[in-house]
Amino acid sequence: MKKIVSLFLCLILVLSSLTITSAASINKYEREILNLLNTHQTVGTQEFSWPASYVNQAENYFLKINLTKHQRDIIVPLLKSSYSLLKANKDQIIFQKGTKNIKYMSQKLKTKLLSNAAKAGLAAGLLVTFNGRNLVIRNKATNKLVFSAAPIIKVTGSDTNYVAAASVSAASLALLSFFIFMLYRRRKIIVKENS
Repeated sequence: MKKIVSLFLCLILVLSSLTITSAASINKYEREILNLLNTHQTVGTQEFSWPASYVNQAENYFLKINLTKHQRDIIVPLLKSSYSLLKANKDQIIFQKGTKNIKYMSQKLKTKLLSNAAKAGLAAGLLVTFNGRNLVIRNKATNKLVFSAAPIIKVTGSDTNYVAAASVSAASLALLSFFIFMLYRRRKIIVKENS
């Protein structure tokens, strides 16, 4: 009986020490958007692409959500429309070391590009605003910052679900308590029968 109890206690300790993790992946709709962001665009005689840190932040966000076909059908045309706007207004864009400088664009073009970004962001559950210097992108539901122009570290691991781990631990503890109670009760019955 002691061996069974010891084995059961070891099993509960092992189960309660495990953390439940979930590794999300990029679906085909998210991959299509990332491919579009990674594509080099030609504007006039210059070629530009989004900095890798920006694309990594988009990828990190996509790892946390599951983009649907409907959302993709809103975002991709808006992104392509923005690229077309840049190409149509190529003489308004000054390139510096391969990056675009929005400071030299007309207010009308800036407003249209921001409008496209805001609509695409809303489709993905994001709030896109301009604070006078930079784009600020936050999660609409949590208001957490999603995009920053600062370099970031690419997320390669998985998110740990502490609620699930706590639930497994609580259930294991409850099961252990029940098992000990049943052993105590059985022992009490055996002692009474022997007396």
